[in-house]
Amino acid sequence: DTTGSLVGQLLGAIYGEEAIPAHWLRDLEARDVVIQIADDLCSCSTWNRENEDQLQRMSKRYPGW
Repeated sequence: DTTGSLVGQLLGAIYGEEAIPAHWLRDLEARDVVIQIADDLCSCSTWNRENEDQLQRMSKRYPGW
């Protein structure tokens, strides 16, 4: 299970959402949440920790951060 999960994540990072069959995406539970987390992970290196608005938004979305 772990190997399949890691390979899937790496392939997703390399090839993007377009490489995933449409019927898999259609049936994906909590798809909006998965997309939001993936987008946040891709952009987190550019987050400005000095920006109070952005910090509050991310702290609300990810309370343990």
